[in-house]
Amino acid sequence: PNNFYMYRVIMLDKSALKDWAGAEEAGKRLFNNPEAQLIANDYVLYADALSQMNKPDDLAKSVTRPGAATLRSPASIRSRNGR
Repeated sequence: PNNFYMYRVIMLDKSALKDWAGAEEAGKRLFNNPEAQLIANDYVLYADALSQMNKPDDLAKSVTRPGAATLRSPASIRSRNGR
């Protein structure tokens, strides 16, 4: 599936199971999905997985490249949706 919500759930699950490679893969798919509405916890979980795999420098490369999904605050999402 190419649903960013599923990649978020997979990343959460793999992190809880300490399957860092699986969490990293799900995180890559989440961050590379142009429709993803990222939340702060996505960054925390992905950074933790990369840190556990001794790849902390990969986080900056993954989430700052042109075209990557952007972080939206809950307040901006609510205001955009008229709430």
